[in-house]
Amino acid sequence: MCSSDLAMAACSITLRNVTAANFTSSQAYPIFNTAETAATLSFQVRHPNGQAACNYFVTFSRGGSATYNRRLATGANQLQYQLYPTSAKATVLKAIPDAVAGEVITGTFASTALVTHDKSYYIAIPAQQVVVPGTYTDSVVVRLYEGTLASYTQRDSVTLSMKAQVVATTQMCVACTNSFDNTMHSHELNFGALETGESKSATVRVRTNEGYALYLQSG
Repeated sequence: MCSSDLAMAACSITLRNVTAANFTSSQAYPIFNTAETAATLSFQVRHPNGQAACNYFVTFSRGGSATYNRRLATGANQLQYQLYPTSAKATVLKAIPDAVAGEVITGTFASTALVTHDKSYYIAIPAQQVVVPGTYTDSVVVRLYEGTLASYTQRDSVTLSMKAQVVATTQMCVACTNSFDNTMHSHELNFGALETGESKSATVRVRTNEGYALYLQSG
C-alpha cells in the first residue's frame, strides 16, 4: 500500500462527490461534429478536524485499456477518450506506479482544521469517431494518496463509470461538391424547354453510422 515500510499515515483524508462523465441524452457524442466532446469534472478532498497537516495526490487508472490510450466500449466497439489534469491537456492522468510529476492531481492541507478542497479533472473525446450506435462505458478507479510520489499511503478510492451515448445518425446533402454541408437538402435541375435526350445531374452524398436506403422520385 505504501512505498516504504516506514511510511505512516498523517491524516485520514477522503474523496467526496467525485463526478463521472455522462455524455448521454442531449449531451450524446455527435459523431460528425468537428469539435471534441469535453467537460471539466469535479471532486473534493476532505481533511477532518484535528488531523495532522499533510500533502496528498490523486491518481486515475487506465480503465479497461492495457495502456493509457483509454477507450469507452460497447461490446467490441470502442470510442477513444482521455483524462487530463486540466483543459490545457499538457499531460495525461495516470496511476501508481506509472505516474510522474504532472500526471497526478496534488494538494496540501496546511493546518489541522476541517478543510475541503475543491478539485477538478478534464475528459475529452476526440471528434469525428464514426462508431455504431450504443452506450459506451469504461470503469476508472480514482485513488487518493497521502504523501508524495516518493513516499505515500493510499487513503481512499472511488470507482467511476464513464459513459458516452452514440445515437444513430444519417445525414444527406445534395449538390455539395467540396465539404459536406448538411443544410443542402435540395437542388433544382432546370431544363427550361425540355427536349428529347436532355440530361442533367446532381451529386447526393450520405454519411451515417447505420444502414440506410435512398429513394429517388421524379414529379
